[in-house]
Amino acid sequence: MTKRHLRTWVKVVFLIIVLFGYFYFNYKLSANAVSDCIAKGQSEEVCDELWK
Repeated sequence: MTKRHLRTWVKVVFLIIVLFGYFYFNYKLSANAVSDCIAKGQSEEVCDELWK
């Protein structure tokens, strides 16, 4: 393992973490939006449209 290899790996791992965090955050926001929608008394069909 040279230092250049190490730097490349750090970049790859960093990218994966950023992407994962981004998708996870979006998923949490969508899930919260849908549960808030259901809590407000909307039907689940209406709330499912929020996912799309």
